[in-house]
Amino acid sequence: MKVAITGGTGLIGSALTRSLQAAGHEVVVLSRRPAVVGGLSTVPWDPAASEVPAAARDGVDAFVNLAGASIADGRWDDAHRREILDSRLTTTRRLVE
Repeated sequence: MKVAITGGTGLIGSALTRSLQAAGHEVVVLSRRPAVVGGLSTVPWDPAASEVPAAARDGVDAFVNLAGASIADGRWDDAHRREILDSRLTTTRRLVE
C-alpha cells in the first residue's frame, strides 16, 4: 500500500513512517520544511498555499493527516484552541480537494 503522511516529520509521524516501512508499505511524507524521515526526503507542501503535489497523491491508497498547530505550545485558551482546530481543518480540506 502507498500511504501519504502530512506532519510526518513530528514525533508521531516519524514513528508511523518507520512502522509502515517496516511492514513493507511505500510512504510519502509531506512537509513544509525539507527533512529526511525514515530515509525518505520529504515532498514540500504548504497546505495554505498550494494543492497537494502530484508526486504525493498519484497512486496513493491512503492519507494520514497529522499536520497542524502544536498542541504543546502555549496555553489552551480560546485563540489557541481555534488555531489548533483551524489548522487541521484547513489541511484536511486541501487533501480532500
